Amino acid sequence: MNDTLRNAFYEEAEELFQEIEDCLLDLDSTGTTGDKINNLFRYMHTLKGSSAAMKIQDMAELAHHIEDVLGLVRDQKLELTGDQIDWILQGLDEMKVRVAKHRENEAYEIDVDAITAGLDACPSRAAVSSDKKAAGKAEDTGAFLSEKEKSSMLKSLGPEEKAFQIRIRLTHDTPMKGARLFLVTDRLEQAGRIYKTSWENTEPENIAGDRFSVFLVSQLPKKEIEGRIHTISEIEETDVSEICGGRNPVPAAKSGTSGDREELQSVIRVNIKKLDQLMRIVEELSVDKERLKQLMKKVSQRYRGDEDVTSLSALTNQIDFIGNELQESVMSTRMYTLDSVFNRFPRMIRDLSKKEGKEIAFQVEGESTELDRSIMEKIIDPLNHMIRNSVDHGIESPEEREKHGKSRKGTIKLSAGQEQGHIFISLKDDGKGINLRRVKEKAIARGLITQAQAGSMTEREALELIFLPGFSTSDKVTEVSGRGVGMNVVKENIEAINGMIDMDNEEGRGLAITMKLPLTLAIIQSLLIRTNTFRFVLPLLSVVEIIRVRETEYDKKVRFIQEKEVMNWRGEVLPVLRGSDLFHSGGERGKSFAGIVLGLSTHKIILAVEEIIGQQQVVIKPLDRFTGKGKILGELRGISGTVILGDGDFAYVLDVQALLKDVMEKRKDEKK
Repeated sequence: MNDTLRNAFYEEAEELFQEIEDCLLDLDSTGTTGDKINNLFRYMHTLKGSSAAMKIQDMAELAHHIEDVLGLVRDQKLELTGDQIDWILQGLDEMKVRVAKHRENEAYEIDVDAITAGLDACPSRAAVSSDKKAAGKAEDTGAFLSEKEKSSMLKSLGPEEKAFQIRIRLTHDTPMKGARLFLVTDRLEQAGRIYKTSWENTEPENIAGDRFSVFLVSQLPKKEIEGRIHTISEIEETDVSEICGGRNPVPAAKSGTSGDREELQSVIRVNIKKLDQLMRIVEELSVDKERLKQLMKKVSQRYRGDEDVTSLSALTNQIDFIGNELQESVMSTRMYTLDSVFNRFPRMIRDLSKKEGKEIAFQVEGESTELDRSIMEKIIDPLNHMIRNSVDHGIESPEEREKHGKSRKGTIKLSAGQEQGHIFISLKDDGKGINLRRVKEKAIARGLITQAQAGSMTEREALELIFLPGFSTSDKVTEVSGRGVGMNVVKENIEAINGMIDMDNEEGRGLAITMKLPLTLAIIQSLLIRTNTFRFVLPLLSVVEIIRVRETEYDKKVRFIQEKEVMNWRGEVLPVLRGSDLFHSGGERGKSFAGIVLGLSTHKIILAVEEIIGQQQVVIKPLDRFTGKGKILGELRGISGTVILGDGDFAYVLDVQALLKDVMEKRKDEKK
């Protein structure tokens, strides 16, 4: 079969799997509505057709059976239960494996009979009564847009506008329903423009039923729209959902109009290897652009006032501008929104909470934040471990939460955003937090620290024990946790991409873990420093703060512990590492220096250097091919690469992770 068709099927199947899973989880948490079931039915129908076209018969057969069940739900002859959703999710997992094996040309067959038997054996809720169906149909008249109306609505959106469907349920005995609905439209017209209402062709005195829909175009967020109408009396329930038109699973071949074809052609699929190659070219351009600027600066100083040099300087500035635009454009093609990562966690939390007998509400914010693909791949495992720990160790059982005056249902919130040139991802729960006394006891029992070390630990140092290899507070190993590798993996993965981890613990109230990550690993913002005759580059994300220490302030600000320089920084005693001591470069140790507070993961040190040259955007050239046993540079620690500077010379990139590790190991040895 044509490779292009195969790849198109695999990509479409992955999108459909995610859409189906999202719909099922939404149905499980908020209940069944007509548009959700319609979408779910359409996705499953498309999956059935495409798998049949690929001659994957077992998958097509399973999708067909699930489609039949959803058809009964859509026709209001059956109500979907949690058990049925479990079986459909299990069937979806089998389809994912089937597609993955098919992609690798490996044999695999879905046990269709087992899944369909399990699905059919689920106790079904009684079909809705004919009276209720009739009422439902009466209420839903005009509540849903046709595909043509939906397309027209989405095309009318301005740059900052979004399309919403607002569902309203009035109390059953509401008098003058037309008047109440007039208040709704009056409030919503202040929030945006109303596209359509489900009662627009009905006289006010003839309006019947309790449920109504409004289609609104607005720049406001969902919560604010909901707040504008929720306070109107007799409104018992309000649901605001955003209408998305960008992920229609209907194959392009079925698109009929020229307008549809034009819209589809605005997006093309590009092999990621081509983007990587383009990124490497832009990296080289970035280096040469900086060199051109430095040379132009020298020429301008030498031939000041020359008209040709002035024109050349203007051209150089234009090339610099275009180069920056090109760099940002290429980097944006490698950026993915975090929803592709965050979308996998609702299912995981649902399954884990059921297994643990816990009730958990999962909240997500900032899923539209963009992150480079290479970094996104590195954070999936850390987030998996953090969420598993939050479910297993953080959130208490419903009974235990009630004893402590909490609601039975715990909350886990995953949020993301961008600030000051980096990305932050935060996971927060309202569970029991970390018991530091228990952490110390477990660490002593496992031989990770001594009793004396535990007694002298600060609260932050005790918190950092959870990142030690082999540490776990679990008394037994389960499928979820207890092996002592989880948080250590988190720390190592975040350190590998020059990220930082911060924790905010409140015993009995919950734990928040925040990761700070660079936007990309390709072209980074850096701090250029000098110590003795060497120039070094530090990733700017690792720089927490810069402290100036003058000679007259040295004796006041710097102390000695076991003949080692330390400084008090915001309540923490941090070791001072002299730049002149790096790589045995020697040099005179003065009393005045620039102290750079470096942070990585949970540790910090102060690097003392003679001069801070400034910030610069650099492209790191790794030294992996030249370092290591038997290679030209040998076992080189503390250097992760080199960069070409604007003057054509090079500088070393300091490996902040290795420096911090060396300092912390020496401190541990000195405490023993």
